[in-house]
Amino acid sequence: MVGHHARKCGKPRCRGLKKAVEFDIQLETEECVRGHPAPAARSALLAAAGARPVEIGDAHKELEAELRKMAPPNGRTVLIFRSPCGCPKGRMEVWGAKKVRRIKK
Repeated sequence: MVGHHARKCGKPRCRGLKKAVEFDIQLETEECVRGHPAPAARSALLAAAGARPVEIGDAHKELEAELRKMAPPNGRTVLIFRSPCGCPKGRMEVWGAKKVRRIKK
């Protein structure tokens, strides 16, 4: 079979999608963020899934500003970069504006 290209990347749960999107944007509210594991545990889970923090270069600050505008108050926006097969390749998290909670007397 000459010229046959496998769509799968070789990772255990790779689905080998034909026309996978290049990135996903997830908006996570304050309630979603509260239920997530600690940052150290989260980074271990991401490493196991194959995603790692992404360095974009000069466009990093502009992209971060746009994602910050999209993020809900006390929440975050997560941009997940994907390989052509659909597997996560990298991840960028940007937190939204902090909304101060007032304690009623």
